[in-house]
Amino acid sequence: MPKFFRYGILLIIFLGLVSCQELLEDNPITVDAIFQEKYQSLGGEEILGPAISQIYEKNGRKFQFTSKVSMVYDPEINQFYLAPIGNEILKIAEHLKYPNHYDIYAAFEPLHMELGGILSTGRVLSDVIVDMDHKRIVQYFENVGFYQMASDPPGVVHLLDYGAWKCAQACGYHAPKESSIGSISANEAGIASTPERLNPIFTGDPLSEIYVGSDGLEERIYENVVIYRDYASPGGIALRPLPELLEIPAETPQVNTSEEEGVFIASEGDLGFYVPNNLDEYIRQYYGYLFIGHPINKFVKINEGLYRQCFENLCLDYRPDESEDQKIHPMALGRKYKQVIAREYIPKDGVDPFTGITLTIQKISPVVPSGKEQEISVLALKKGIPLSKIVLSLTVAYPDSCQQTQLFQPTKDDGTTGLEVNCSKADKGTPIKFKICAEEVEESVDCVEGEYLIWGEIPETTGEPLLATPGE
Repeated sequence: MPKFFRYGILLIIFLGLVSCQELLEDNPITVDAIFQEKYQSLGGEEILGPAISQIYEKNGRKFQFTSKVSMVYDPEINQFYLAPIGNEILKIAEHLKYPNHYDIYAAFEPLHMELGGILSTGRVLSDVIVDMDHKRIVQYFENVGFYQMASDPPGVVHLLDYGAWKCAQACGYHAPKESSIGSISANEAGIASTPERLNPIFTGDPLSEIYVGSDGLEERIYENVVIYRDYASPGGIALRPLPELLEIPAETPQVNTSEEEGVFIASEGDLGFYVPNNLDEYIRQYYGYLFIGHPINKFVKINEGLYRQCFENLCLDYRPDESEDQKIHPMALGRKYKQVIAREYIPKDGVDPFTGITLTIQKISPVVPSGKEQEISVLALKKGIPLSKIVLSLTVAYPDSCQQTQLFQPTKDDGTTGLEVNCSKADKGTPIKFKICAEEVEESVDCVEGEYLIWGEIPETTGEPLLATPGE
């Protein structure tokens, strides 16, 4: 090819790039007029971030992403709202505040109020989470996520880049490291954080320590479920499909006839099964169908006092004669899994996680103001049974390399004990590591380790919402 042709082609490409750049500069993405009023009422670019997509339409509704949120307008009901991206991030959908009650972290409450409260933010999905890698604390809500850096002055709080996470490559927006979502999967506590994230009424007591399953992933057995480390989930954990693993037969999904009582849940296209209203309500209280799985068979009568329906990851029993809070309960499939499957996974030269004493941290505040007390409670089990009258020790490592050891009161009949720790007056963002071990027992016991973060003083919260709430 002659040189002048090559130079000509390069010149055309260069001019094209310059023209495209000029076009982008002359036509930046802006918040569409239909969203502009609500966008500004919720704090505009300073709070919700810049627009990162053009407006688009889907199923009759209009959408537009900012870096922090997904804004939605439904013309049929003339309502503006923020999409619940947090459910997808945590992979625990329709998570209600009760029975897993999470309080709004006090430092986040002023911004939560400014945004109009739950009508804008959605329900709280997590306790405050310590992100050591980024030296920040975060808390996830349905529609937004809050974070605060260790370097932030008191009272300065930001929103996570929910919108950038959801829109991903389609928007071409690169979220700053400090506000990105990616680090939730870096919550290396993983399965170890399960007691703080999942209600023990739902999981049942732990029946094993954490160990490596046949697929190379960490897992832990509870009475009702088996939790494993799921790296594909931003939440970092998922449930093993116990009905399939224990050969509980699945039925052929049926057509939605609208003739049966309950809620129809599709599992294969338009086919699925009806779930009774009370079971459906239970599932929506305990993490939703994305976590528990779709139904795999019909709701059936086992005997006069017992009905049952199985889902991809567990089975639910319904006992009409029990008290109201005991009518619905997960079937103890974790016990059966432990008996017939899990022992095959244990390395011959490894420690058997099913015998001896199991220690589980039941309660700890992940962040504590400097100089305040930290409360730690522990559950001790032996082969899944509460172990009483054993003494546990707590060793705390402070940042000045000093270690302090305290003894818990002997465990009670339910296997629990607790201790208040006088926290070090360390700088904001300082991690405090600790270890709990059993004292004077014959069995070999693995100690349990944890950490919390010193986070300075927490501001008081006062006042009413400062900005308009969506949907008005």
